[in-house]
Amino acid sequence: MEYSATELIELADRQGYIVLSVNSSYVEQIAYDLLQRVCVVTINANDYVYYKVTFHQFYRFANAESKGWFYNYYVRGRW
Repeated sequence: MEYSATELIELADRQGYIVLSVNSSYVEQIAYDLLQRVCVVTINANDYVYYKVTFHQFYRFANAESKGWFYNYYVRGRW
């Protein structure tokens, strides 16, 4: 599923937290805190926390065709 920026923002709860369960064999879930700019990626029941993540970076991750590829190429060791 592809999200518009508006759709992602509308998914946020009252505290500004967005949680997306994703269809991936590697990444289980991605979450984003709009206010704190924190992204949490769940892989194999482990949470990996990334700070100072822009909404644009989260938007690109949420809309990546392959979440696992995006994570390995753009996130791990870079955010």
